[in-house]
Amino acid sequence: MNKYIFISILLIVVALITNCKKEYTLGSDPTVDEVEHYVRKTNDSRAVFSYKQYEELLTELQKDRYVVLPINQFRSCKRNDSLVVVGLRHDIDWHPFKALEMARLEQDFGLSSTWYILPTAPYFAKYSRKELNRFSSMLPIYKSIENSGCEIGIHNDLLTVMVTYKMDPKQVNSDDISFLRRKEIQIFGSAAHGSTVAQKAHVVNFEMYSNFTNRSSFSFRGKVYPLGSYSLQQYGFYYEAYHVDHDLYFSDVGGVWNVSGGSFKSFMKTLKNIAPGKKVQILVHPVWWKK
Repeated sequence: MNKYIFISILLIVVALITNCKKEYTLGSDPTVDEVEHYVRKTNDSRAVFSYKQYEELLTELQKDRYVVLPINQFRSCKRNDSLVVVGLRHDIDWHPFKALEMARLEQDFGLSSTWYILPTAPYFAKYSRKELNRFSSMLPIYKSIENSGCEIGIHNDLLTVMVTYKMDPKQVNSDDISFLRRKEIQIFGSAAHGSTVAQKAHVVNFEMYSNFTNRSSFSFRGKVYPLGSYSLQQYGFYYEAYHVDHDLYFSDVGGVWNVSGGSFKSFMKTLKNIAPGKKVQILVHPVWWKK
């Protein structure tokens, strides 16, 4: 009898594990609802900051002492002795649905920013052996972010494309841009993603551009891969966000602000004390925020 009880329990556990795997897996052509279900199940619990706090930040940035711009406009904006010039940007990383919610919050406050889509993220495409299917169902989400008055860019993860998926990074990048243009989404720039490959190989994704590297290759797990084969412009971009001129840079990476103490309160105190005449980049990741 105990034997049968054990087998029954084992089968239940196997069924639960199988169901979990199904719940957290996307097919090659999912609906937007299926993608959202996947994204929220796998990422919603990671948030550490609230939308109420984000509204506090937006309220501060509404003040007359700031001018807030998407990065493509920020890069050409000169310093102003009477203003703090802010380039507001977001690496969407894993959560385009929170990105849309936060972009609409910005629109309510009369502000706009840049949102960098991560092409290697599960919501953007499904990679298989040297093939990938981009999800057309997600195009309206990206377009809605742009329609809120924001700029759309590419969160460059070309190292993963080349090393993990064994694909031509220049061709994949070109196809990613063409895919977004199907919805008349304009792309001006990219921002390097700190992917697992980049971290383990000790390479930065913007080193794929000849403009930003002094080496022609790197070694990783016994193989040699090229760097800097093409320029930023040859990849189809006007700028790389980390190389846009700025004096100060703030980020909530990992759910911790890069200021003393690491808290949102500490960041806000630092922001309020910035003297006019500075150009400041602020990077906010939607995955760390919640309603």
